[in-house]
Amino acid sequence: MAVIPRTKPASAEAFIGGAPDAGAVVPPPTGADTKTIRKSGKKNIISVSIDPVVLDDLDAYAAEMGMSRAAVITLAVKKLLKYD
Repeated sequence: MAVIPRTKPASAEAFIGGAPDAGAVVPPPTGADTKTIRKSGKKNIISVSIDPVVLDDLDAYAAEMGMSRAAVITLAVKKLLKYD
């Protein structure tokens, strides 16, 4: 029987950063604020806090329209900002 030496475990940050869904972190452009922007493909990932009742209504609307939650939010923001 061969004895296999133990290897040192990776750090938690390296482990989490190596996950397929970790997403790339892009530094902000020069002169911008100091926040980093996480990306998934060509889209930016953001976090939004929303009232649970409103979220339930949003999910119901999305299901009724056959759209994802993100697609409904994007559509609503575009309408708010008057994108056509």
